[in-house]
Amino acid sequence: MKTILSNYEIILSMDESDSLLVNGLYGAIDVVDRDEAAALSEGKFEKLSGEEIERLRSRGHLTDSFETETDDLQFLAGLYRNIILNRNMSLLILPSYNCNFRCPYCFERHRLSNGEDWLKKTMSKEMVDKLFSAVEKEKKRGIKVSSCTLYGGEPFLPENREIIEYIVKKAVSSDMTLSVVTNGYSLDHFSDILSEYPFKDFQITLDGIREYNDKRRVYIGGGGSYDKILENIGLVLSKDINVSVRINTGPGNLRSVHELVQVFKEKGYSDNNRFSYYYAPADNDNYPGKDYGVSHADIVEDLMQNGFEKKDAMMHVSEYDTDIREISRLLKKESYLKPMDSYCGAENMMYLVDSDGAVYTCWDFAAMDEMRVGRINIEKEKFAFKFELLKWNFRNVTQMPECKKCPYLFACRGGCASKAYNKTGDLSNPYCGDTKEIFCETVSMLCDEQFRKTGERELTKSLKEALSQYTPEDRDTLQTTRDPKLIVGLLKKSDMFDLDNTSKADHI
Repeated sequence: MKTILSNYEIILSMDESDSLLVNGLYGAIDVVDRDEAAALSEGKFEKLSGEEIERLRSRGHLTDSFETETDDLQFLAGLYRNIILNRNMSLLILPSYNCNFRCPYCFERHRLSNGEDWLKKTMSKEMVDKLFSAVEKEKKRGIKVSSCTLYGGEPFLPENREIIEYIVKKAVSSDMTLSVVTNGYSLDHFSDILSEYPFKDFQITLDGIREYNDKRRVYIGGGGSYDKILENIGLVLSKDINVSVRINTGPGNLRSVHELVQVFKEKGYSDNNRFSYYYAPADNDNYPGKDYGVSHADIVEDLMQNGFEKKDAMMHVSEYDTDIREISRLLKKESYLKPMDSYCGAENMMYLVDSDGAVYTCWDFAAMDEMRVGRINIEKEKFAFKFELLKWNFRNVTQMPECKKCPYLFACRGGCASKAYNKTGDLSNPYCGDTKEIFCETVSMLCDEQFRKTGERELTKSLKEALSQYTPEDRDTLQTTRDPKLIVGLLKKSDMFDLDNTSKADHI
């Protein structure tokens, strides 16, 4: 049998004696000595024992052909998409495009050219009724719709109070969890609503300490926003609602954003287990469409220079935190790599509906008519999608040649569509960013830590091992049958997908 190194193999140095084998397709991470890693890299397999070669083959680090791996990629990604992704809708509602801020870097600034009357238009109760009727029709088709997120503009404007409460009542009656993306400025006008309804999560943005925030997050009538936002964070926490503070970070505030941590401590927020914060790059003309003025690594470095331990710093920077959570999950060896083939919900049934009933998949493109993928059909009370939706549905690593053979395919998943479009003018192109560097740094740190703690050389489970439990007939059945009991029964053979914890089995 022919033996070659996997096309999806990443070899990383750990220390003077050991290296890491990381397989991006199967999620297998193993520790080998440096000589073995060198032999594998050079294709000198005769330097390894036959037993070790078979072990590495069973883990997916070695293969008999790239065609075998390509078949596995198509099978894994297609199965995960059909069983998990394509049966779960995320609903975002944009009650109006209006906002009480005029932030200079805002990606929504193109909306201002539509005029005040357009900005102030608010979703009607009739449209809310039609939207939720459309959602109920999706549920009857077997689609799970478990969450509703309020977005804008700024959803929590005082003048939106009546329609916000109407939407919230509808969502709760439909058994949806409630989340909000808000600038946090006017939340005190909604204190009773926050108490009455079961909101789960709020994302609120600050741009650093008062001096910098009040230059960037500018109230429409003039004046700063920092103090009021900070107090309203406390208000939301007092209602037992989770709050995640996004700290936009650019060259102007990079050297000061760490000071917010002390403010959070003084306010007592840091001691609340419902409170969290993270840093995200953003900078005026550099967002969107160009490279950021600072990188994720720049933020980590600055935090470390100001007292953060490296891992703690990484956990508070958006892209690093995503990798830390996923790799930490794999290192528990309780579940497999998720073969998710696309970057975010925009490619997986996330629908943002605006006040006119227009439907978009990505919030970066809301109000851009050329990016609209459908609308709510008022008469039939259903989603009416356009051909443009297929551009999003087919944006995944199996459709992008650059991604299909990349070892980072399930870490990057093609990257952000919005950034790809703004950089290249084409949604179908990938956007790599600094995914490779972030992934390698994160996996090296966490795996070194785990190896020193346990001494185990097989650090994760491998999808290759899970696939070995399926006959060709099983694989064919999983790709063709519509019998839910048969699908669940076959998937339970390997527990390849955690159907119980994700509550997806009932919706197959």
